[in-house]
Amino acid sequence: MITFSKLIRPSLPDDCIYDILQHLRGDRSTLYTCLFVNHFWCSCVVPLLWCQPFSSFRCWALIVRTYIYCLDNSALASLIPFNIYIPTTYKPLFTYERYLEAFSISDMENGIITWLRINTETRIRSDDDRIRPIMNAFWHMFLNRCRNLASININTGYGTSDLPELDVFLNARPGLSKLRSLDCCIGHKSDEISNYQNTMNLLRNWPVQSSNLTKMWVSVYEDRITPNDLISSIVKAQRNLKEFKFAGIGTFTQNVISALKHHAHSLTSLKLWMLVLDGISFDGLVSLEKLESLDIQWCEGISIDHCFALSDASFNLTSLSIWDNPSSPDITATLIIKAGKSLKDLKTDMITKEMIDVANKYCPNITHLCIKIKNENYVYFFPWIKNLKLEHLDFFSHEDDASDGIRLLGEYIPPTVIYLNLDYATYTPRSFNYFLNVCEANIITMIIRFSKELIDGCFEDILEFARRKRCMRTLAFICTPICWMEWSEKELELIEDMKKCNVKVVKSISRKF
Repeated sequence: MITFSKLIRPSLPDDCIYDILQHLRGDRSTLYTCLFVNHFWCSCVVPLLWCQPFSSFRCWALIVRTYIYCLDNSALASLIPFNIYIPTTYKPLFTYERYLEAFSISDMENGIITWLRINTETRIRSDDDRIRPIMNAFWHMFLNRCRNLASININTGYGTSDLPELDVFLNARPGLSKLRSLDCCIGHKSDEISNYQNTMNLLRNWPVQSSNLTKMWVSVYEDRITPNDLISSIVKAQRNLKEFKFAGIGTFTQNVISALKHHAHSLTSLKLWMLVLDGISFDGLVSLEKLESLDIQWCEGISIDHCFALSDASFNLTSLSIWDNPSSPDITATLIIKAGKSLKDLKTDMITKEMIDVANKYCPNITHLCIKIKNENYVYFFPWIKNLKLEHLDFFSHEDDASDGIRLLGEYIPPTVIYLNLDYATYTPRSFNYFLNVCEANIITMIIRFSKELIDGCFEDILEFARRKRCMRTLAFICTPICWMEWSEKELELIEDMKKCNVKVVKSISRKF
């Protein structure tokens, strides 16, 4: 007979543990605790923590210090003339630099400034002459040692430093050859062009450096510093572009839009933001047979002719965003008709009776809805959404007080909604309590704005809602840094009660939590 003491605890194979840990990407706090389980877990977790290290601004100084320790002797020697003190006694346990997959240049620069400030106990200006040498040393290390560098964010202007000289990129292996994502903001002014010659040289030579981008986001804020064919030549050089965003200004908008036809068989997502579209032809978009997502925001000059051109396209949109464009409701309605039954995700601030009639007739399969609405259109809007099988709902309001809308939302919200964002609406605690009492939806994630009045008047009702529904898992309060407050003792007690209901309470300045 086998006694209890002789039983062997079952253990998962290493391959299973590895796969499970991969699903924790982005959850830095949980990954950190996993470091200390054993050597195998640690070896699996370190690459996950260091694939996008600069995404955690709280750790910038530590990250920069660790990368400095990873520099080779020649790189360290290049920093000596700039009086940068680097202890040589510490040797990193891992080759952390090899795990880098994505980073933002501005985040890296801010990290260096933070490290210098802590290391020297002095205030550091953005033009400090020690920043550039450290950035150049990091670039040289990343370009030659990273085997999976897939995404970078390049940002000129706003006090950021220029990139290293072009030869550093041309002579590096693997360099940028494995890059899959480029987010580039050309934000400097024409009188600052001399400060960013290296960056512009890299972009001019980009077709030679990298042709495997699947995602490309480009923002240009002064057309005089950008050659007419700069962006379009990069677009044409890519083999399999799937996601493209173009924002800003420029006389070359037509060139860029026309270049997209080179990706007629691959492009699935297109974002056009803050563009002047007067006189711009959309004929180049008609051939995008794989397009699934179209996002047009803050654009001037969009006309019904643009919509008619897209009506002849063969693509089937599953996601459509028409937001804050000075245009007529007919434009939104025409694009909704084009999307038809395939449309699942709709974002629009053009909520009118005509738009709702069109959506009700042609788009019965919407599951994700983001809207901005006026009080006068409640009478059309709420009966419409009641019959939808919505899962995600973002509720914005044009009004200073959306309390009536919040009460009506409680009565009409579909029971299928599992994600609700009310952060962009202002309402009274009384109206929100009414919403909680009549809401039949099994909400898993709820996002609301942070205000002392709302917390004092509604926290206990939210707790009762969580107990009654037994489905909520995340409650997020979104606030700006200026109105950030610590939790009171009573609120901390309620948060503990929420934890007993398996609800995580988050207070954040962003919607990434």
